[in-house]
Amino acid sequence: MFELYLTDYQYFALFEGGRGMADVGNAVGLYRSIGSHDEQRYVGHGVWTPSDGLSKTYERNSYDDYREVSAAELGRLRRLADDRGPVKHERRDGFEGGGFAVFRHEADMVDLRSAYAVVDELLPEHRYALPLAPFEQDQLASIVALLAAHRRARATATRLVGDRGRRAALPSHTQRRCDHTKSTPGRHGR
Repeated sequence: MFELYLTDYQYFALFEGGRGMADVGNAVGLYRSIGSHDEQRYVGHGVWTPSDGLSKTYERNSYDDYREVSAAELGRLRRLADDRGPVKHERRDGFEGGGFAVFRHEADMVDLRSAYAVVDELLPEHRYALPLAPFEQDQLASIVALLAAHRRARATATRLVGDRGRRAALPSHTQRRCDHTKSTPGRHGR
């Protein structure tokens, strides 16, 4: 969502053997690049992974070719990749076995702590995900679990306050203090 405002990516369709380049439906992949050393492949559902697919077309034994795509072609290629789903075996270099951080909205992907789950394999319902390094997976899974527990505790406290009043949400030692300060008929001459 914010990519267009943060960087000027160029988007490309890769064609195996350079065949059928007039129709992006024949492309074997959607790629984006800022420069010659930073290219990524779209694997579906908002997931981009580092790649060297475009660079390999310059190798002597490669017959593959690519071309820049229009905004309409970009949308079509994204939908095609989303329908196929993320390619599960593709990961960022050095990020094998780290799993994925899963988000509810594309805009949430700018902050890993906005993830609602950490999974080993992507499912079709995981529309927005980022690959993780193994050291990130355990730490982020702990953070996600802690934030989920905090949300549940807040929801429970809110429900208790709504059901039994403010006193029910107070810690027990505070309730005792409140009980001692209540005035009862006959005490203190009242």
